[in-house]
Amino acid sequence: MPSNSIPHYLYKRNHTWWFRKRFVSEGNAIEYRLSLQTASFQRARLLALRLQALCQQMVASLGPPRN
Repeated sequence: MPSNSIPHYLYKRNHTWWFRKRFVSEGNAIEYRLSLQTASFQRARLLALRLQALCQQMVASLGPPRN
């Protein structure tokens, strides 16, 4: 990925960067959004990478789906 491209989980709204993560389970989708409270792309990218890692850890800790 080129260093200047914007990851899909980041978007800008009113000069502020936001984080977005979509969770899908059994056909139901939930979108989680959080303001990163910064206008700096570099800072937003760093914060979003941390949040992305936390989300992955949360999902992994839930284990496989039960049938």
